[in-house]
Amino acid sequence: MSAATSVPAIAPVPSGSQATTPAPVVGAVAAGRMDIPYAVAAPASASPQVSSVTGSAATALPPVAQMVSSSTVGQHAPPPNAPAAQPAPATAAPAATAPPPASPQVVLAQMVQQALSRQDSIVGLTTALAAIAGKVALPEPVAKAAQQVLAMRMPLDTGPLSGASIKAAVQRSGVFQEALLVSGQGQAAAGDVKSALLGLRQSLGTWLGNQAPIAQLSAVAPPIRGQVPRARSGDGAPPELPDDPVEIGKVLIERTEAALSRLRLHQHASLPDPGAARQDGQWSLDLPVMVAGQQHLLQMQIHRDPEKEADRPEDRGWQVRFAINLAERGEVGAQISLRARTTGVLLWAEDAETAQSLGAAADSLREAIAGVGLVPGAILVRAGAPAPQAPQSASGAGHYVDAQR
Repeated sequence: MSAATSVPAIAPVPSGSQATTPAPVVGAVAAGRMDIPYAVAAPASASPQVSSVTGSAATALPPVAQMVSSSTVGQHAPPPNAPAAQPAPATAAPAATAPPPASPQVVLAQMVQQALSRQDSIVGLTTALAAIAGKVALPEPVAKAAQQVLAMRMPLDTGPLSGASIKAAVQRSGVFQEALLVSGQGQAAAGDVKSALLGLRQSLGTWLGNQAPIAQLSAVAPPIRGQVPRARSGDGAPPELPDDPVEIGKVLIERTEAALSRLRLHQHASLPDPGAARQDGQWSLDLPVMVAGQQHLLQMQIHRDPEKEADRPEDRGWQVRFAINLAERGEVGAQISLRARTTGVLLWAEDAETAQSLGAAADSLREAIAGVGLVPGAILVRAGAPAPQAPQSASGAGHYVDAQR
């Protein structure tokens, strides 16, 4: 099954010259924007025996400190025939020196502060793009970039989902963009969500010029390392957009920046805990999905036990948690655990009738697990959302956002 859904055409404005799709913008600290080159290791290929969304990330990528380039102060050459510079007297004040570059920790802290006030679901952007499809004429580069963003949505109800299709969607979620670039997988990085968002922002900026980012109160809680994913509100309501194409473009810039800010927070939440004795793998991400023609956000977290937790690599534990808020069913979530070949599943739903429906399908789920060669473990269904979690310990400082402050 193809992970991309059919994309409605967005009418471009005819141009005298052939437009080209904006090249992917490599994450870097650049003027007017901050795209941190995170060292978030991407999961490698899954075991051939089990089709899953997880894999090994044994190859360590360069730390952030080696990937954030520091700026230098250039020296300007003197004009022709200028007098030779005289040595400074002994009593002269020392020459001013450029301030040292900010440490990666400071850069990350600044990014989190900026992104926290701007972040919002990518569905806010995709619903706006879908609403203007075929109705608003945009410049051709903007229209092409918008098509690329819409193509990132994954349909969930067009047939049985395979582990390979979910894994592909996770890998192109944008969380691993810089890791893929560092490992030489530029083509894979160019086809992910972050590259699509950066391309759309670049084409919008070329069309309208740089717009000042707008701080907004997000309807979506920011991702926090280790917290149970929650989808507290629906995402598919059609937006109210202005009639003027230029004003629509400004809305798209705002929503594109909001989606990029949220993606950066996911990357930050996926960084390893520097204070942990045993480094585990944990990835936090959003997947834009389609259900019954409506757009939703599947919030997902993947966790891998540290390497020393098991004697054999195949016995290491994996855990996948996700949540989605459906228009008629309310918020639904799951926690799937895999250790060796035994798989346990916990399903929950806020709505009691939805939980009852999930419970009635437990036997079918058990058969499906056995059908792919796994050993069914405990399968539990609960009515009601998980209880709120306490903040992480101080060892995780710098890797989570305290929404109360």
